[in-house]
Amino acid sequence: MNGALLLTSTQQIGNQWLKDDVKTTRATIQDVRMNGNVVIATGTVSLDRFKKLGINSVAYSAQYVIENGKIRFFYPTLQFTPDQAAKVQAAQQSQAAPTR
Repeated sequence: MNGALLLTSTQQIGNQWLKDDVKTTRATIQDVRMNGNVVIATGTVSLDRFKKLGINSVAYSAQYVIENGKIRFFYPTLQFTPDQAAKVQAAQQSQAAPTR
């Protein structure tokens, strides 16, 4: 999905995302809105992988769909400033560059 991380199973979420990224995630929720079984939370988030790039916090929005008391859908979106986006893009390009 346009380069986004899509996790489709409990194992993928637990093994690929929770064990690594979430260990260093520090979120500050600023607003929560509910409409039926849909919850949208907004705020800022700090992650070690971004701190290494000189980015201390990033604005985010997360959408949750709750069914039978369980999260059935979770879609977080980071909202980088132009400066933050440039830092992330530069880091991605340096990782993709072949070593000689």
